[in-house]
Amino acid sequence: MGDRNLSLHNQTSHIFNGSIPVKNGTDDMIFGNTDYLQEVIRPIISSLGIVGNIVSFVVFVQLSKSSSFYLYLAFLALSDMASLVFGGIFDWIVTFFPLYRSGNQLLCSVEFSFTLIFNQLSSWITVAVTIDRYIAYMDSSFQHIRGAV
Repeated sequence: MGDRNLSLHNQTSHIFNGSIPVKNGTDDMIFGNTDYLQEVIRPIISSLGIVGNIVSFVVFVQLSKSSSFYLYLAFLALSDMASLVFGGIFDWIVTFFPLYRSGNQLLCSVEFSFTLIFNQLSSWITVAVTIDRYIAYMDSSFQHIRGAV
């Protein structure tokens, strides 16, 4: 038993030597042609979303004179519009002007940061609307109880 040694000399594994073919880029099996998605579909959806949010903002600002609820929705439309601009339109512009990213890393970080900020802001505005409506409901319930007494 003492003369039997385990030797791993010249033993290789496909994990370490990279013998498994790996595709660089995105998985075409799931998304199809991602260039088409990135270059055509996303700008169309972003453009329609921006127009819809502008119209929503104008309508909600007009209605905000009657209730604070509409003011929250107006800010939600602005936040969603900014998210579409930074996340969709700027990304599309970068597709056609690649020097934008390679020349200035700061702009890339600012674009990414603003996209995340506006995405999170939309969620928090929704929370604020919920809290406002809850307070309004509790206030009206309290007024109803106090009026009955």
